[in-house]
Amino acid sequence: MSTKRIKSIESNIYHRPTCKYIGFMKPGNRETLLWEDVKHRGYCACRYCNNMSFLCSTEKKTIEWNKNTRNMEFKYIKGILYVKTDMGCWKLVYSRGMEQIALYHRNSRQAPLDFKHPEIGRYHQQKDQLYFKNIALALNYIYDHDKYKAAVKRGDKRIVYKNKKYEKQAKKREQRAALRRVDRLFEMIEKDNQKCKSFSVS
Repeated sequence: MSTKRIKSIESNIYHRPTCKYIGFMKPGNRETLLWEDVKHRGYCACRYCNNMSFLCSTEKKTIEWNKNTRNMEFKYIKGILYVKTDMGCWKLVYSRGMEQIALYHRNSRQAPLDFKHPEIGRYHQQKDQLYFKNIALALNYIYDHDKYKAAVKRGDKRIVYKNKKYEKQAKKREQRAALRRVDRLFEMIEKDNQKCKSFSVS
């Protein structure tokens, strides 16, 4: 990660570039550093801009765009941003130490979702991409993930895979489907011709 952070040369506290407290610094005292550098030097993150509430406020337009364009629903409950799509439910959990967002997907095999209380139920963290630098990147991942799931559910034959994980899953699914077709074919042959059963292997 190479996100920029800004601090005053008179302080050990660093801020995100959009933090309001940067405005209180004298321009000549401002120092721009990479996130890795401020962590390496032991500086402290600003409490005001190092949380999910701040990201929600600064990315409000992004959230609204996804709501209106991608038909996503949002709920902010106790520091967690919940996202509902046509295919499932997600939660974005901010890690203060990592200064990034962890993404969790609601387990599908449970009671129907009540989005008034999305915090009820079990979630699992997405393993193929553990953290995101901002809400926009996490929502793009959710959109691509659920678009792929919807295409699979419809039985689309031609799907563009942005993620190698999904491409591998699709190939395995096609292989299993091919084996099932062969099994059904032999079942039909054996049913029509009893002599063929002697050639089958149990």
